[in-house]
Amino acid sequence: MIPNAGVLWKVVEELRVKAIYLAPTAVRVVKKEDYEGEYVKKHDLSSLKSFHLVGERCDPDTIWWVH
Repeated sequence: MIPNAGVLWKVVEELRVKAIYLAPTAVRVVKKEDYEGEYVKKHDLSSLKSFHLVGERCDPDTIWWVH
């Protein structure tokens, strides 16, 4: 598996993750590589019920991107 923005979503799909906790820095890395969300569209994330930004302050642009 070559690391890319899709690895996060692949893990969520394969392990049927219900909640995820990420630092805003990690989200910005994914956002930078896959701003349009093409990787996320390739995975079944129906198990994911909550997405939490933790550990540091988050900029408004990243919060909007997560939505």
